[in-house]
Amino acid sequence: MKEFQTERIKLVKPDKKYLKDFFEYASKPMIGPMAGWMPHDNISVTECVLEEMIKTKHTWFIIWRKNDKMIGTIDLTPDEESLVFKPTVYELGYSIDNNYWGQGIAVEASNLLLDYAFLDLKIKEITARHSEQNIRSKRVLEKLGFEFMRAEYDERFKRFTNRVWIYKLTKYHYDRR
Repeated sequence: MKEFQTERIKLVKPDKKYLKDFFEYASKPMIGPMAGWMPHDNISVTECVLEEMIKTKHTWFIIWRKNDKMIGTIDLTPDEESLVFKPTVYELGYSIDNNYWGQGIAVEASNLLLDYAFLDLKIKEITARHSEQNIRSKRVLEKLGFEFMRAEYDERFKRFTNRVWIYKLTKYHYDRR
């Protein structure tokens, strides 16, 4: 799994050494629901989620380089429908600790993965979604050049919202942003 970095952050494979940081942010009531998951009730839940992240190899931890603190996650997941063949469509997802909101970290981390996806993996399209009330994610996707496609009901988000907004970024639009 490739790792990335900028002056402020690095994206690393999930690691148990960040378990306490992961639980600290994943247990906050305002983080998970915005991304479609329940806050973690205890560190055992976080440990199980971490084990799954390690197995799937689609998720990176976002590390604040100044203090080596895990402050969020970002993933690039192959579209389920294209897994039979070499995937050409992936979905981007991210969540950031609220103490780091408003600092451009989601855009910075996402740009690292967009470059990797389009330039190294030769992906043709990336989708992303957010719950309709998550205006911060909407702004992130707009800054990244994603185009709004539609709003729809998504069973995964039913506890948190009525609809999710779905976006896409094609290689063509990536090259021209």
